[in-house]
Amino acid sequence: MKNAIPIILIIAGLFFGYEGYNRMQNTAQIKIGDLKIEAGANGGKESAYIFFGLGAVCLVAGLVMMNKRGK
Repeated sequence: MKNAIPIILIIAGLFFGYEGYNRMQNTAQIKIGDLKIEAGANGGKESAYIFFGLGAVCLVAGLVMMNKRGK
């Protein structure tokens, strides 16, 4: 039970990173000859950066807590 919170933080960090990557790649394209139509949301990229940041914070916090409990 001691390592439950650090493990949950590490898993949450990985999830947030994965979700940020998916939001960054979320665009649709249609190409007809020389005409290229692309649909994407600028807000999606902004929220992707937020998810990347949350993922990094959770991952680092989980690793630090795991390291401190091991001592």
